[in-house]
Amino acid sequence: MNETTERKKPGPKPRIREAAPAVEVREAVRVKQRTRRGAGHDPLQIARDILDRIWNDFGADLQWNTDTILGQPDVVGTTNMSQQGWEPVQTGMFDGLVDYLVPRDHKGVILYQGLRLDWRPKELTLEAREEDRQNARMAVGVEEAKLRGGQIDGVTLETNTPNVRAKTYINKERLASVPIPH
Repeated sequence: MNETTERKKPGPKPRIREAAPAVEVREAVRVKQRTRRGAGHDPLQIARDILDRIWNDFGADLQWNTDTILGQPDVVGTTNMSQQGWEPVQTGMFDGLVDYLVPRDHKGVILYQGLRLDWRPKELTLEAREEDRQNARMAVGVEEAKLRGGQIDGVTLETNTPNVRAKTYINKERLASVPIPH
């Protein structure tokens, strides 16, 4: 070694890990986990078979609507829903198919945390769905007409010249329909 080289000081001795004591390996015991009745279940969800039976056998549609907001009656919402044909479901209606939503001794309107279960004839629901489809088609049609006419929202350049209109087009593609549950 030459004298200019410094000698490293010895550091702490490395610890040597002792072998872990042998552990008895036991077969895992599978414990059945118990859950409370209804845990993980949405209390507002009504089973599809019940909804289908009410739709087909009774000709009615069900929907949860607001009854109260922060403990105060929702007069405007109730009036709006009433004008659309919705009426409160009473216990015993529909052969008691939805009576499981309230305690057995409950009589009257079915309520849950500020919501009220309402029903209306399925003809009104079908009519409302058709109106929604027409409104959606009309909104898309208005936007298409604006594009074809060169009225492009947010564009400040000249968009109404024949050259620009010739290059402005709409490419439509029909995608598979998503089924709408009834």
